[in-house]
Amino acid sequence: MNTRTLFKAMIIISLILFSNALKASENDNCLPYTPEIVSCKIYTEEELSSIRSSNNPNLIMGAGIVQLVISPKLTVGEELLNLSSKIESPKGIATISLSILQLNDDSPLKPYRENIIQLLLDDKENALSYYLNALLQEEEGRDQEAIALIKKGNTKILNTYPKQRFYAIIEAGKLAKCTKIQAQQYALRNSLSTSVYKKLRQLCQKLIASHGQEAKNACYLMGQNLEWSSLTIIEKLNSLAIQEKSLEDSSHTEVHKKFKEKREQLLDCIKSLDPIPETDVTEDADLKYDEIYLESGECSALKFLSNFVKQKRKEK
Repeated sequence: MNTRTLFKAMIIISLILFSNALKASENDNCLPYTPEIVSCKIYTEEELSSIRSSNNPNLIMGAGIVQLVISPKLTVGEELLNLSSKIESPKGIATISLSILQLNDDSPLKPYRENIIQLLLDDKENALSYYLNALLQEEEGRDQEAIALIKKGNTKILNTYPKQRFYAIIEAGKLAKCTKIQAQQYALRNSLSTSVYKKLRQLCQKLIASHGQEAKNACYLMGQNLEWSSLTIIEKLNSLAIQEKSLEDSSHTEVHKKFKEKREQLLDCIKSLDPIPETDVTEDADLKYDEIYLESGECSALKFLSNFVKQKRKEK
């Protein structure tokens, strides 16, 4: 099974889980990780020393993620990620990457409180800085402060820096002697921000339950902001879920009809695809897929791959 066939299978499983979760539970939207045979090598002590002494937070962050992928049981990867955020000034990509990893592991943000608060000062035009701080405030029992931060974040554009994280992981993958395809696999998987969308949806459910219309208004606008910035189908579905939760008592049937149509369009991105055999995907097409994914989103990337395979079959 090639990269994209595997990735597609992972998405389908996630969509099934997500569909059930919207009706029942919260186990919805993190892409499941499937173990694979790797050629990447664990960093030597000399390489680790060189990476640490580079004082390059993005490289150190990328190396931390690669190390975690190769050897999740070792503590080196986590140590590198912590170091990347600690030395980062101003706070930005490395700190955001560490926060996303924490959320993906369902771990609290409190251990990185100072870094996340500093992120709000250093990356103050990024809605994500406000949303991460809102999660932190709610975690510490300050709901009103969380709502205020969401409102401020709604006036900014959200940026999870997927491209910068993607290329930092690729660079670190090269140092670990990963193949080009493997490095891009790891980079794409770990440059997504699905856990942020999931946690923000959970946050809104809690705030709406306890603070009513004020929270609904703030969360509705946040859901729109997230939708505009999302790359993946799962992220978009979470964004729509936040908006729908904010309007759950609304009698505007046209609005709910619009949400339903959007969901169906997103699911059609998967349903309309034929199985893609490994032999039909070239390395160049695989790499191009990632480029389109980061630039235009998952649906566009899947359509490219489908059209590429169809054209290739015609030429046979």
